[in-house]
Amino acid sequence: YLSLILLSNSCRFGALSNRPHSTGPIYITIADLPREQRLLQVNVICLAITPGPSEPTTAQLNFVLEPTVDDVRLLKKGA
Repeated sequence: YLSLILLSNSCRFGALSNRPHSTGPIYITIADLPREQRLLQVNVICLAITPGPSEPTTAQLNFVLEPTVDDVRLLKKGA
């Protein structure tokens, strides 16, 4: 039995100076990797970039993340 631990992250930042605008990526990393390798570009999978100007709603996030969740479920089943 193999396990794969994935960490989901979201990091928002102000892309435009002096404007109330927030954008950022939603990404996953493989937690089984050593800490010093976990956030290397080659080991980070960008799922989406939220464009702003405000944070997405829960419904919007669910819509964007649903295909990834479906893929992870298939991976867990071994399909």
